Formats: sequence, C-alpha cells, structure tokens
Amino acid sequence: MKKAICPTYLFAFTTFLWTGLGYSSDNQNQTIDRRLNQIITKAALTADFPSSFTARTWFTTMSQRLESYISDSEQRIFLLQQVHHYARQNHLMPELVLAIIEVESHFRSHAVSPVGARGLMQVMPFWIQQIGQTGDDLFNLETNLKYGCQILSHYLLQSDNNLPMALALYNGSKGRTSYPEKVMKAWRDNWQIKR
Repeated sequence: MKKAICPTYLFAFTTFLWTGLGYSSDNQNQTIDRRLNQIITKAALTADFPSSFTARTWFTTMSQRLESYISDSEQRIFLLQQVHHYARQNHLMPELVLAIIEVESHFRSHAVSPVGARGLMQVMPFWIQQIGQTGDDLFNLETNLKYGCQILSHYLLQSDNNLPMALALYNGSKGRTSYPEKVMKAWRDNWQIKR
C-alpha cells in the first residue's frame, strides 16, 4: 500500500528545490558578472580614456550592446579594446566604427562580400598594396580594424570631414546616401553614447 504524501511536506520540498535552483542560478550569474567585471577592469587599465571610471562605463555599456552579436565576454571586450585603440589612433569615434562593423559584417570576422571585401570592416584586398604589407590577413581582427579605421580616416580627410561623403567613399557608393544613412541609423540606435 502506498502512503500519501503530506501536502505540507510536498510544498516545503518544492519550495526548497525552487529556492535552491534560484540560488544556484544567482550564484552562476554572480560568477559570470564577477568574471566580466575582472575583464572590464583589466581592459580599462590599458585603454586610453580620461579616467578609469569613464573606461569602465564605456566597456560595460558597449559590452552589453554587443552581447547579441558576440556571446563570449572575453571576445567582446577584446574586440572593444581593439576598436577603441584603432579608432582613437585614427581620430575616429569608436562608436562610429562599431556602427560601421554592424552594417558591414554584423560582427562576423570572416565575412566576405560578393565583391570580395573581407572581415569585420569589409576591407577590399587591394588596400594591402596601398597601405599594408604583402601577407597581411584581412580576416585577422586587429589587421582588419587597423585597415578599416585608416581607410575611413583617409576618406574623412579627402572629403574635408564630411562624414556622409566619407562613409559613401568607404563603401564605394559615392553619390548615394543609403549606406551613410544605414551607418548613422545604427550609430544613433545602437552605439551612440548620450552625453
């Protein structure tokens, strides 16, 4: 004969399981948050920002925005470090570079366009002869960002800092507005920091 389970014991056991699972989930989230915090702190120490607070805020904000494209927190922060470095080196806004990457490749480092542009910023291979060295790998994240930022900076100078024109030149769509509009929309909607 089976014994009936007392509803009070069943409730207590179920509550214990749910509470325990919730606690376990919270602990896991805290561990992940702690790890991300360590990564961001380390990145902030090596980045060129006016203060460590500004750096931590920027990395935290951009990491959250980038998470839908890149799930691994270390990869996100590494990408953000490189974007910030190469953008600043070329007098560009890092957030604008992130918008270009979103439009060009959706953050896929091995993307190839129908016309042969490669990597995150969709750099055409002929640029290797113009500004690089034979053997440069445009699928390499750092190489691609270095090239892409340098190319955009070149087009900004060529267009007297007319950003829509520079973006159209970057994309090979001079005289058309659709590409610059896409980039500016991505920047406003996803990457712009409200100051």
